[in-house]
Amino acid sequence: MSGFDDGVMVGETKMQANVLFKEAQITERVASLAQEIAADYASRGGLHTVTVLNGALHFASQLRFAISKANPELGFEMTSDTIHLASYHGTGSSGEVKKISDLTHPVTGKHVLILEDIVDTGKTLSVLVAELLAQKPASLAVVVLLRKPSKLAVPESDLGEKMYVGFDIGPEFVVGHCFDYDGRFRDVPDIYALSPAE
Repeated sequence: MSGFDDGVMVGETKMQANVLFKEAQITERVASLAQEIAADYASRGGLHTVTVLNGALHFASQLRFAISKANPELGFEMTSDTIHLASYHGTGSSGEVKKISDLTHPVTGKHVLILEDIVDTGKTLSVLVAELLAQKPASLAVVVLLRKPSKLAVPESDLGEKMYVGFDIGPEFVVGHCFDYDGRFRDVPDIYALSPAE
C-alpha cells in the first residue's frame, strides 16, 4: 500500500500518482551509469563531482558509491562539492535561477561531473555549466537521473561536453526518490508521475 493511494493535493488540485520507476529499476540504472562513468574516467586521474542541492542529494550519494564500487581506485581519488540552486516553484520551473549556496572550492583543472536530479528546460543547468566553464576545468560533463527532452529550451551544447542520462520521460511532474513537491516526497523510494485525478 502506498501513501499516494488516495491521491495527493497539489495546491487546490487533487492529483493521482502512478508509479513511473520502481526503486529496483532506479538502482539498476544507477549501477549501469556508474559503470559507464567509471570506465570513462578511469584514465583521467581523478573525478570531481558537483552535486546540485537539494534535489540531487539522494541520487548523488547512490551514484558516487556505485562509481566507487565499479572502480575502487577511482573512488579512492574522487573529490566532491555541492552547490544549492533553486528554480522550481510548485510544479514548474520558474525560469529564474537562485543561488542559495556556492561551491567551497574552484574547479580549475579538474575533471568535473555535475550531478543533477532532473533536466527540465535546461536553463538552470546551462547557467551552472557556463559558470563552471569560466573556471577552466579540465573537462565538464553532466549526469542526470531524469531528462524531459520535449521541454528542453536551451541548446544541448550549453549543457556540458557529455550528458549521462538515467531515464528520459515526458513532460509530467514527478515526485519520489529525490523529487519533491514543496519539500515533500523526496524520501519515497519509487518515482511517481502526477496527473489530475479523474
